Amino acid sequence: MIYYALGSRFLAGVFDSKAALDKWFATVPEALSQQLTQHADIERTFPAFLIEAKGFTRATEDELRDLFATWRKTDGPRHGVYGNVYFFDGPWHPPRPGTDYMGVLPHIHIERSHVELVESLGLDALHESWLHPKSLAKIRLARA
Repeated sequence: MIYYALGSRFLAGVFDSKAALDKWFATVPEALSQQLTQHADIERTFPAFLIEAKGFTRATEDELRDLFATWRKTDGPRHGVYGNVYFFDGPWHPPRPGTDYMGVLPHIHIERSHVELVESLGLDALHESWLHPKSLAKIRLARA
């Protein structure tokens, strides 16, 4: 099970237990904590993906593959980015609780070329283009 703390436009933290989320939440300044929501995802475990496209969607690798199939059927957005895909191989939170540090997370801005890469060579080819080998190993281990 994975627990998330989300701001209106950013991920504030990812946790492997409710107790860890509660402990972290207690460190968030009150003004910031009022802007955060907590979410439990009982269907997913690490490693996991978070999709940022018109809000946040948590995804397994199969769900990510389905999303790429949907994106493949569209012409794509005018600005060139379908969305961002973030990867988590375990719990994470920023050094300043309740703030937006999403830019430091492993992520990729999905453009048409990425959609075409997945279509022609598969999701592994995309993963290999942006994830660290240790992250790839964790994904492959989770598949087994």
